[in-house]
Parts: sequence; structure tokens; C-alpha cells
Amino acid sequence: YNHYSLIRTIEENFGLGTLGKNDAGANWMQFLWGRHFRWSAPSETPIPAGSTVAAADCAGALHVVYARDDRSLVVRSHAEGGWSAERPLGVKSDAIALASYRGGLLLVYRDDGGALQGMEYQLTSGWSPSGKEPLAAGTSGSFAVAGLDGDQRAMLVWRDGSGALQSRALRGGAWQPAVSVSGFTADAGAPITMSALGASLDLIWK
Repeated sequence: YNHYSLIRTIEENFGLGTLGKNDAGANWMQFLWGRHFRWSAPSETPIPAGSTVAAADCAGALHVVYARDDRSLVVRSHAEGGWSAERPLGVKSDAIALASYRGGLLLVYRDDGGALQGMEYQLTSGWSPSGKEPLAAGTSGSFAVAGLDGDQRAMLVWRDGSGALQSRALRGGAWQPAVSVSGFTADAGAPITMSALGASLDLIWK
């Protein structure tokens, strides 16, 4: 715990909401209400075994995007113990990443030409393209996306054709120019993962 944890605990206690900054993702002191983390028993899902899967939370529900056998992407949500029906996204891919972003979702997928494309989801408007141009061209290997600053911003990291790690930030609905990840390279066959931890963004790669 840190001082952001204390701020978030006060916000939760009085139902104040968050400031949308480092307090939003802070680990708050739920033990004061007798709450403790524990894993539940496994339960079956309607998602086919062997599917390419990405998941993120939005509006109190778990949203899961996965590829069917024909590589067409569909999404299901899980809330209050039940699963929604499949909803097609109208695109095909077998490489996807999903993150919470600005009260909705950000999906990044690789198209057949090797370019990374983006889609955003908002409760009021549904799914729409994230920007007019591809997010990155000539990619190879893995990529990852994560929300930060209480999901008010997002970061995309990918392996380019030469093996170097590149990144782009999404702020205020606009994608920023690509920036090299300190000249590091990544193994072509290994996954990349990324997650916000308080005010930091952690990137893990081989």
C-alpha cells in the first residue's frame, strides 16, 4: 500500500469516485470491510478450446474477444454469473490484445497484411475503428496493449520487422507517434505482456 491506496480507500468509503489519476488503479484497503482475495473453483465457459483469446473489464463485466475457426473475431461478456451471446466484430485475425480504456475497451489486432489495427468500444456507441490509419505496419511476433492512469490513456507495444520493440501511446483519443523501447529487441516466438501497476506500466518480454 502507498498514499494512493489511502486516497482510494477514502474515496471508496464515502462513495466519492476517483480522480482518474494514480488513485484510480491503486490497491485499496479492502480488508477493512472484511474482504480478501481468493480464487474460485474453475467453471466452464462457452469459448471454444484452443481459441486465441483476449479479455478486459468494462462497466462491471468481463469482455472476452476470441477468434472462431475461420479467424473471424467475436466478443462475449460475462456478468452476474451469465454469458452473453456472441457478437461478431466484422474482422478476421488470430493475433489480438484487449485493454480497458476511457470507460470502454481498446482492441488491437493484426490484419492479413501484418499491420496492427485498432477498434474502440463505448457503451453508448458500440465498436468503431481507432484512428484512420494502421497503428503499425510490418510487425512480426507478439504485441500487447494496456490501459494506464485509471484507463484514461493506453499504451501499445509491438515487435517490428527487425525485432526491435516499438511503442505508441493513446491520449485524448489520439494516437501519438511511435517511440522505440530503449533500443531493446524481442524474441520472435515469445509473447509480450504489459500491465499497469499503480503509477507504473510494466512490460515483460523475452
